[in-house]
Amino acid sequence: EVDYGSIDSWNLEEYNEWTDSTGGVRDAYIQKYMVPYLNIKNSERKPLSEFGYKKGLLYPNGEARWSSTTTLTGLTLLDGVFITLGIGNYQYNNKRICYSITIYADIDGPDKGPNTLGKDIFAFQQYLVNGVPLLMYGEYGNQYTSYWGNYDIYNDNSRAALLINRDTGVVTLQLDRRSSREEIFNQCKAGNLGSMFCGALIKLNGWKIPKDYPWL
Repeated sequence: EVDYGSIDSWNLEEYNEWTDSTGGVRDAYIQKYMVPYLNIKNSERKPLSEFGYKKGLLYPNGEARWSSTTTLTGLTLLDGVFITLGIGNYQYNNKRICYSITIYADIDGPDKGPNTLGKDIFAFQQYLVNGVPLLMYGEYGNQYTSYWGNYDIYNDNSRAALLINRDTGVVTLQLDRRSSREEIFNQCKAGNLGSMFCGALIKLNGWKIPKDYPWL
């Protein structure tokens, strides 16, 4: 923010127009907003196995979120943290339009931890709309199910409502309400994709792991 001002003025919506390359959006975001501000050992794009993830990135039940053969862009920090990114996108007029970047942080890297969501990997989400600040995945819920006015409603896995203008394809984010602790806890405990909510549970508890945390 020292360099670019408050995040609500960053115009992240410009990435919504990159309909030709979801990978291009991800890499442009990394190079502009992450690489200059982190103590990075290296930034590479290669299969997870070559980063040291012999079994890939896992869900708590041992299934792979991404297998070891999946090729991803990864940032390895000097302190051992490993960061990779995913893209949220939707189809409009036969084009993919990006609306968010999901940031996965493995807090102890591939060599030490179980490499498992909810245990040593936690998910953040940066929406590319409305100047929304970086959130923990799943912090917000919604109450929309079909459509509103001239907008279709798209509910992504983090359950925030995206309003998509049927005429223009322009997307805005409806942060309707914060998810309750019960909702976040139940998602985290359920495992698989729900384990992406676990970081939000820790944040809600003042950045301390609660006593009833499912994946100790």
